[in-house]
Amino acid sequence: MSGIARLAGIAVKEARDVRAIHALLDRLSEFSQTLVTQWKMNRLSQVSMVDEPDLIDIDSRKQTIPVVWQILKMVLFTTILVLQELATRLIQSPEMADVRSRFIISGCIFFWKIGC
Repeated sequence: MSGIARLAGIAVKEARDVRAIHALLDRLSEFSQTLVTQWKMNRLSQVSMVDEPDLIDIDSRKQTIPVVWQILKMVLFTTILVLQELATRLIQSPEMADVRSRFIISGCIFFWKIGC
């Protein structure tokens, strides 16, 4: 597990205020939307695997693309680990026993809605 995921997991476990968990979900959602927007603006996102040999030089295919995919995988798995910790906390925590809070937070986790 990455250091960021571990830190966020500890923060989720230790949070006493439901609003702090809402804020974490909002930040995760904003980050993921920014990442998607930035990725769409990147020219690599528009190149299909079929066209890759014609449009991207050999050095980029051997060095740049593997690094980009490694970073994207790391971000994806870190986000999943944080969301898993949030879902676990939602299920196990007595502080979140309020039905309304559970529905709001679970909706944020599953539907990735900003402003929960």
